[in-house]
Amino acid sequence: MRRITASVVGTFAGTALLVALKFGDGAPPQVASAAAGGVQPLAQAGTADPSATPVPPSHQPIGQSGAARPRTSKSNRQIASKPTSKPTSKPIRAVPTGTGGGSGLKTGTFAGAASTNQYGTVRVTVTVSGGRITDLQATYPTSPSRTAQINARAIPALRQEALSAQSAQVSTVSGASYTSASYRASLQSALSAAKA
Repeated sequence: MRRITASVVGTFAGTALLVALKFGDGAPPQVASAAAGGVQPLAQAGTADPSATPVPPSHQPIGQSGAARPRTSKSNRQIASKPTSKPTSKPIRAVPTGTGGGSGLKTGTFAGAASTNQYGTVRVTVTVSGGRITDLQATYPTSPSRTAQINARAIPALRQEALSAQSAQVSTVSGASYTSASYRASLQSALSAAKA
């Protein structure tokens, strides 16, 4: 058992000596023998770098609690001191009276131009309040029955997406590409009319 303890302590002492010589100030550390009761702190009393911050116990090698932390290289300090993100301050602009919260849309109801495709005409009317789109209404073909089915499914989906996006940038509804294109065109026309 004594040989195992001496072997373990010797391994730690050798490792500590190598680390101290590599990162230390050149002064040899004090290491006690295994027979004397274990490993002493690496740095001599009063010689530790006063600017070094202690390493948390969970990050210290066994037998080195209280030892001075090795100094970091210049390149490590530079990397650590770089900011992780750029400041994102933007100048504040005054919002002119009569328009909504900075979106540039006037309050009111605005009808878009009719947009005709091979299955009929779609026309979107937009309601704006406080600079935000608050409602969208559309007229669209309701016959023949297949066109009515497609439009009954596509128009509500386009309306919901436009309200969420607060713009005419809406995706094409699967199976309703003509209706989607006409809806976008008419909505964009209505939003252009609402611009301040």
